[in-house]
Amino acid sequence: MTMIDDATGRTLLSMGKEETTWAAANVLRGWISEYGVPRALYTDWKNVCKRVPTSSELTALIRTGW
Repeated sequence: MTMIDDATGRTLLSMGKEETTWAAANVLRGWISEYGVPRALYTDWKNVCKRVPTSSELTALIRTGW
């Protein structure tokens, strides 16, 4: 995973077995340690994995009126 500061060109790369939420959190933690808290975060959605919700997840969404 890579974080890039568009304004300065700074980059931070982390290699791992999987692109998970925890892997993203670890990259962000490293960025904050090195450069401070970013003002905004953007993701490249074409590489974000999506899955079909389960029937129980759909039922929960309907119950909450989402």
